[in-house]
Amino acid sequence: MNYGFNVKSEMLPAFGDLIGDKNPIHRREDIAVKAGFADTPVFAVMLQMMAEQCAHNSSILRDGLYSNHSFRFIQPVYPDMHGEIKTEFGGQEVEGGDKTIRADIYSGTELAVKSLATFSQKKLLNPNLPDVGKLEKACIDKSQEEILLNMIEDVGIEVNREGMPFMLPASLFSSRLLKMGNEVGLKSGVYLRADFSFHKTPEAGEFDYGVKLLKQRGPLYKFSVACYQNRLPVVSGELLVNSLPEN
Repeated sequence: MNYGFNVKSEMLPAFGDLIGDKNPIHRREDIAVKAGFADTPVFAVMLQMMAEQCAHNSSILRDGLYSNHSFRFIQPVYPDMHGEIKTEFGGQEVEGGDKTIRADIYSGTELAVKSLATFSQKKLLNPNLPDVGKLEKACIDKSQEEILLNMIEDVGIEVNREGMPFMLPASLFSSRLLKMGNEVGLKSGVYLRADFSFHKTPEAGEFDYGVKLLKQRGPLYKFSVACYQNRLPVVSGELLVNSLPEN
């Protein structure tokens, strides 16, 4: 199935405020252009939330548990342009085993984000979580969740309101990356890859989350990430970020 979307430029500051991401490349065209973009790019987290909804909307996978989602960011998606998310059944390992669905994001006719979601029959009871060091606290309330879901609907994507999107607590990692920039020498950057595992359906309330630098080589930074609710894991994984040149 194909899902058309159009993110309006005026949505970006409001979306950034809701997820706590103050990166100016999403707010000011002059700063975005100096960083090498043609315009203010759409937030990676917004694209991830859209891909999550499209994966859930695939009828062939409705009976599975959303367990993993990997993203490869190829080129930016800009606002006020027609985009499309193309979903396709990716296969099943064995009978009764994990199923996958591709939910690739196109900007115009160009592939912008390759994404692959996995749906499992059961969750891991004792997941092997990465070390993310000291945890920070954050709160996501129901009104914040509703506003963000309404924004995803406004761009043209049907949303599932049966539970909080996993990409919503995962958005906390972006704000943490911005805060820790001075610690690791990453002033501003763009996602190249994100690999997430999902353990427990999140609910409105308090979260504990952490981000830890695993490796840095030249402009590439690799981080481990994890988010908990009531001491139970919700989202974990790795992020690969490319540092933007300073101007």
